[in-house]
Amino acid sequence: GVGAVTQKNILLHNPSTEKLAGFFSCATNTAWLISHKANNSEFYCYAIDSSGINLNPVISAVGSVNPSGQWGVVNNSAGQMTIGKMGNKIASAKYLAGTIEIFDFDILTGIVSSPLMITGFNNAWGLEFSADGTKLYASQWFSDVITQFDITSNNLFTILGSETIVGYAAGGGGYNAGFMQRGPNDKIYIAKWSSSYLAVINQPNLSGSNCLFVDNGISLGTGASTAGLS
Repeated sequence: GVGAVTQKNILLHNPSTEKLAGFFSCATNTAWLISHKANNSEFYCYAIDSSGINLNPVISAVGSVNPSGQWGVVNNSAGQMTIGKMGNKIASAKYLAGTIEIFDFDILTGIVSSPLMITGFNNAWGLEFSADGTKLYASQWFSDVITQFDITSNNLFTILGSETIVGYAAGGGGYNAGFMQRGPNDKIYIAKWSSSYLAVINQPNLSGSNCLFVDNGISLGTGASTAGLS
């Protein structure tokens, strides 16, 4: 019908991190719900079609372990996971470890593979791919720096060498840039803690300053941004 909820509160797996991403595959007319289990290296990918959600996920044990921690304390369960517009790449941030992992994703099988890890990225938080899949943008929770990586080579050392600061998204109260979200117009929007603005990357496909980052890009009027976007 018009979207009535017919089932709810169905536990899929436990324990879990906060990392979630979704992708609709036109090739199979199937959506994927992708999550990461806590305390291991497993991605859980659930297929969703006209008959509902398949409760038997495709499980990929790949990349590093995502340890959880004490409730209410920010740990490695925190940090954004995102999937590229074409569905072929996933990126996942681990806050406490200060790492970003990039993976291949198969939209036909739901398998996650081929990890590449960026280390030393303190307080890793928000992530988003450019629409053409050539760039990955990243934020750090206690920093206003917005970083661009060129990932076209699929080679870790080349990716690290491409690291470029493209702008500064200043928040308030000691926190700064939060999660990122690619919009229908392919611009990337960035949450800023306790701010009445979102930062915007206007041309994410382009390198360096040509991506046209704007700190106070979208006014929220009387509203205020916090840590996330959806």
